[in-house]
Amino acid sequence: MAQDEIESDRPVQTRDPLIGRMIAGKFLIERLVGSGAYEAKHEALSRRVAIKVLHGHLMTDENLARRFHREAKAASRLNHPNSITIIDFGQDPDGVLYIAMEYLDGESLDQLLANQFPLPHTRIHVPGTGRRQAARRALRPLLPGSDPLRGRHGTCPKP
Repeated sequence: MAQDEIESDRPVQTRDPLIGRMIAGKFLIERLVGSGAYEAKHEALSRRVAIKVLHGHLMTDENLARRFHREAKAASRLNHPNSITIIDFGQDPDGVLYIAMEYLDGESLDQLLANQFPLPHTRIHVPGTGRRQAARRALRPLLPGSDPLRGRHGTCPKP
């Protein structure tokens, strides 16, 4: 079999159209980190941020767009060491809905479980009720699969 034939059987990877793009004139998208989630640079502040966007095919659903903004607004009101700080949210002139938040390095929960399952009981916390649980519910849809397990100061957040 010729080399050309082997290569033609491989799926062609398309480049993400948002990578390298400036969102809202402030955020330069650098790389994809999850479904609809990107690492970016806030150009004016020279600060790494995470950007969550509503996929293009979902932007036509007005209910989803309203929910996206409602979640961003609710999350922006949270002020707790275990919650992500929302920096900005809105709609790019090209129509892209986005939420910009602090970027945390660290192993995701998915990665931790893949590498260390089962976890010892000392590492497991069952969320209680009240504000903390409400905050986690509000942030859960923002960055699926990329829940950083290290806090702002490089330590594991306390429950």
